[in-house]
Amino acid sequence: MELGAKRRHHSPSIPIILEQLKRLGLTKSDLAKRLGVSQDYIYRILNGRIAFPHARETLEGVARVCELDPYVFGEYRVVDEALSGSARLVWQRLRERGMSREALYQAMEGRISRPYFYSILRGDQPFPTNRAYIQMFALALGLPPTVFPEFGHLVAPRWSADDLREREDAIFQLFFDKMMADYGFARHPIALTMLDEGKVRGFFLPKAELPPKLQAVLTRMGELDMGFRELSKVSGVPGEALRGLFTEAVRPASYDSHLGALERALHLP
Repeated sequence: MELGAKRRHHSPSIPIILEQLKRLGLTKSDLAKRLGVSQDYIYRILNGRIAFPHARETLEGVARVCELDPYVFGEYRVVDEALSGSARLVWQRLRERGMSREALYQAMEGRISRPYFYSILRGDQPFPTNRAYIQMFALALGLPPTVFPEFGHLVAPRWSADDLREREDAIFQLFFDKMMADYGFARHPIALTMLDEGKVRGFFLPKAELPPKLQAVLTRMGELDMGFRELSKVSGVPGEALRGLFTEAVRPASYDSHLGALERALHLP
């Protein structure tokens, strides 16, 4: 190349476009106008003065005007191959609905950062596995979230049996501590901000209906800053049976033996 000569960008896509424009009776100016870009930009691309574009929307726009499948462009195939299956599905849906990337972003109401959103559609980032993000894409595109492989675990229950037991145990312990605080057995108050406190107390026997011996157990627990799980551990009374002592008005046959175990463990008279 001679000194000072400008480099030419020879893309196999250029003759494809020129031939198709000629076949359709369109000019380079027509192409620029229909794409909403400057004539100079199109001229420079088709004359090889600048690199052929690799932006997906630009390539699809050129293909649409030229009535071509965008996959005839090698640049488009390279871009497409870099995408995950889910990102490719998003682009396919955008074409079906005549939506732009920006229209999709606006449909998601900014609940995902713009840089992250665009990096996903470029293939710079893997498609999200966060269920909320996938659901946002699905809602904006009018698709069920299950079409995205990353959402595939929906076929399984949202909660495993172990997860449920763990959460239930933690929730009951919170409710138990709340009951102790409200009934005056615990040192520190507990204020709930999301749950109805009256309904939480409704899990347990009213304070006035608690037998004196159970009130003595709760008083001793408060003195020791002891929770429900610790009480079960130190007394050997199974959690299910222990819950029944504080929540069921009808006394089970094991009531006296379990209450005795609590009294011995807490060294109550």
